[in-house]
Amino acid sequence: MKRGSSGWVGGGIYWADTEAETHGKTQNIGRTLQAKVQLGRTLTVTPTSADSNMTYSKLQNLGYDSVKLTGPSTGDEYVVYNSDQVSKIDYAR
Repeated sequence: MKRGSSGWVGGGIYWADTEAETHGKTQNIGRTLQAKVQLGRTLTVTPTSADSNMTYSKLQNLGYDSVKLTGPSTGDEYVVYNSDQVSKIDYAR
């Protein structure tokens, strides 16, 4: 899995809790993926406190493994920065 180059909290791999929540977030039309995502210790931020230059190194220096972005109108988003945090990838049914 390849991470994006930009976003609310930098170039990461962005996830939602449900398939329905992905519809307001995606930029492309396509299939929805379902996966097991290892969040570890999660830093919670809002759009006003989000760092669009976040990287995994910065996050690790803060003592976290992932980011939870709360407040967007389409539901929470979870962000990881390493493909090894994502497993059991399949198409949503």
